[in-house]
Amino acid sequence: MNGVEFLRPRLCGKRFEGGGIPLEVLKDLSVLEDMLKEVAKWRFLQDHPERRCIPRGFANDVELKLSDVAVGSTVPVITFKTVW
Repeated sequence: MNGVEFLRPRLCGKRFEGGGIPLEVLKDLSVLEDMLKEVAKWRFLQDHPERRCIPRGFANDVELKLSDVAVGSTVPVITFKTVW
């Protein structure tokens, strides 16, 4: 499956002048994937109150990718991809 556009944050401020993204910001963006997986696990348990644990490998096939940086701005395009 190809990814689906998930997020397109507009990065503003002095750090992003000139259309660049400091590499340290990529670390901050990578945390989004961990957060997404944790929210998905929480939602699964909310939707299945009879379960105490999530299925093994529940989030293994989910990933976020920086798929583009929009032309003329500092707007990273992040896509959501899963194999299921």
